[in-house]
Amino acid sequence: MEYLFVLSKENIDIAIEEILALLNLNECILIGNLLILNIKNHDKIKILKKRLAYAKCIYSLLFESSHKNFLKNMEDFEWNKIYKDNFCIRANIINTIKNDKIKLNYSEKNLASYVWKKVKNPKVDLKDPKTKIEIFFLKDKVLCCLLDADIKKSFESRKSHLRPRPSPISLHPKLARAMVNLTGIGRNETILDPFCGSGGILLEAGLMGLKSIGYDISKKMIWKSMVNLKHYKIKDYKLKVKDFFKINKKYKYVVSDLPYGLNTNIMKNINIKKTNKNEMKNYLDKFYNKVVKKLEKILTKKAVIIFPSYISYKKIIKKSKLKIINEFESYVHNNLTRKIVVLEPLN
Repeated sequence: MEYLFVLSKENIDIAIEEILALLNLNECILIGNLLILNIKNHDKIKILKKRLAYAKCIYSLLFESSHKNFLKNMEDFEWNKIYKDNFCIRANIINTIKNDKIKLNYSEKNLASYVWKKVKNPKVDLKDPKTKIEIFFLKDKVLCCLLDADIKKSFESRKSHLRPRPSPISLHPKLARAMVNLTGIGRNETILDPFCGSGGILLEAGLMGLKSIGYDISKKMIWKSMVNLKHYKIKDYKLKVKDFFKINKKYKYVVSDLPYGLNTNIMKNINIKKTNKNEMKNYLDKFYNKVVKKLEKILTKKAVIIFPSYISYKKIIKKSKLKIINEFESYVHNNLTRKIVVLEPLN
C-alpha cells in the first residue's frame, strides 16, 4: 500500500530521514513537501503517528491519475469501500498549476458529488469527518488520498521555559524527538544521553514509550531532569551523576546535544576569556576529540550527536572508528548553526 506524508517545511531533510529510519527504508518519492512510500504493514502507521516530529499528516493513497482522466477515476472509484459514517473532500493545489482551472472544474462541492452518488446514506461533515478525502493537484498528476493520521503534538507547550525546571540551552522538543527517531530505535529499546542537561531528549524518548538513561556531571542538571520527567509522568528512565569519560558499559543508541560555550559545566574550571575565541575553539576541539574517542568505545549501533558548526567535527570523526551516515543543519542564530550528525561504528 502506498502512503503519502505531508512534511513540515521547517526541515524537510530531517522530516524525510526520521520516517525512513523508523521504517528501515532507503527509497522514497518526494514532491515538494509530499513524501510517498510503499509500506506493507498498516500497523506501522499507528507507530509513526505517535512518534514523528516533522510530519503533519499521513494519508493512504487511493489512486493516482492524470489530469485528463481524473474525473473518470473519481467516477469509477468504489467509495463505499472506504466510507465511514460521513465525509468531506478537500482540494489542495501544489506547485505551479492554474488555480482558476481547479476552481472551475474541480470544486470541492463538485468532487463530493462523486462520493455522494456511490455510498449508502451519505452525510457531509466539514468539521470532524470520519472519512476525510484529500485531493492533491500537482503539475503533472493528481493524487487522491484518505486521511489516516492528523499528527498534532504539543511541542510548543513543552518548550524548555515552560517546563518546571527550564534550561536556556535545551533543544526544541521537536528537534529532540527527531534526533531520537533518526536512530531508528524501536519500542522497549533504551537510549543514552550522556550529557542530558535538564532532560529534553529523555523527555521526548519517554513520551514515545522508550526507555532512557541520562548522565550528567552536574548534580543540579540531574535534579532538573528528574523534576521535568516526573512532571510529564515519564516512568521508564534512569538518571545518574556521572562523567561521560568514565562510562565503561556499551550502549546500542546514544543521542546527545554536546555541551559547548563558556557557560557549560565542562568549561567551569577552565581559565579562558570569552574574548579569546581561538583558545576556546582549540579547547573545544580537544574536548570533542575525546568525546568521539570515548563514543567509539561504547557505541554498538547508532548515535545522533549535535556539534556546533565551528568545530571541525568531520576531521575528528574521520580519525575515529566511527562513520557519518547522515548529517543535517539546524540554524540557531548568526553565531551558531547546529550540525546534527548520525554515526555508526565502522565495523
